[in-house]
Amino acid sequence: MKFCLRHLLLALILASLICGQALALTMDEVSADRAYGHVERLVGIGPRLAGSPAEALAADYIENEFRSYGLDVWMENFIVENSYVVEENSLSVVQPPKTLTCVPVVYSPSGTVLGPLLHLTGSVENENLLRERVVLVARDKLKRELADLPPLAILTYVENMPPMSEIWPNPPKAPMVWISGSDAQQLIELLENGQVEVELRLTARAESRMSRNVVACLPGESDEIIVVNAHHDSMLTLGAVDDASGVAVVLEIARALSTENLQRTVLFTTFSGEELGLLGSQDFVRRRENEPIVA
Repeated sequence: MKFCLRHLLLALILASLICGQALALTMDEVSADRAYGHVERLVGIGPRLAGSPAEALAADYIENEFRSYGLDVWMENFIVENSYVVEENSLSVVQPPKTLTCVPVVYSPSGTVLGPLLHLTGSVENENLLRERVVLVARDKLKRELADLPPLAILTYVENMPPMSEIWPNPPKAPMVWISGSDAQQLIELLENGQVEVELRLTARAESRMSRNVVACLPGESDEIIVVNAHHDSMLTLGAVDDASGVAVVLEIARALSTENLQRTVLFTTFSGEELGLLGSQDFVRRRENEPIVA
């Protein structure tokens, strides 16, 4: 995976440079290893939901990198009306004791739930039975009516995948979390040997928080502007490919071009709030309604 991602990052960097402008840059002047290092640093910060302390740390890291290239850098702050703050998040099997990794659905309600597990593989037939269970259901079989019942809690998964994250703007009525496909399979195997009781503790809330875009400027011979961008926020997961890899490519392009005299001005930008509805990019555009952005 590491080998493939390094080569993909290098290909993206070179393609961006070649398509953007004919420049005499060699393979030695752009670095897949350097780009991959940015991915590792951002992933190491953790989940970077817009408005969270982790997102602010990511923005600081990106700002410092841009400054190290000699670029003029600034932050553009904006308000995220509905950031999602998770204070407690744990899932465990009561007997035999086992702790599982879980990731809340964004805007899931809080709750402390202790109850028997039910693996749902078909349609909802006995609603009263479901209301008394913690329901395990594959994501492709998760229906809105199940979330509206509600059961005690919902555990969802995709086979052979790690825990994911997603947003439900119209939140489910019960606590809902993602687990990995492998953990789901273990729970299914436990159910084959008898009843399984699980405990979920989720304490979270939506609130207004400050977020920020990072903008770096490479002045050109004209006022015409090209924007090179990615987003540094993530869901409640590490966001390696969505979009730490994109940020890594932007940083490496910025480093490679930082000493060039270009025809047009370039704004290297990493947005926040992409996952919550393109909030950062909308703020960026509002600030530049009358500026000559050409690409």
